[in-house]
Amino acid sequence: WQDSDHIGVTITNTPPTRPSLPLPGSQQGLVGLRERADILHGTLTAGPTTQGGYQVRLRVPLSTD
Repeated sequence: WQDSDHIGVTITNTPPTRPSLPLPGSQQGLVGLRERADILHGTLTAGPTTQGGYQVRLRVPLSTD
């Protein structure tokens, strides 16, 4: 999406249909994305939806002037 001053993306998934797998991970995925958003003077939000899914939203300014 784009508005007059920002561009962004919103990704939303549905509630899970089966149990999640216990996969290994560094737990740094969202931290790294937030750091990158910050470098671009933007924001990253992430969390569960009221419907039981999960949403990640990135918003960055079109210009950093």
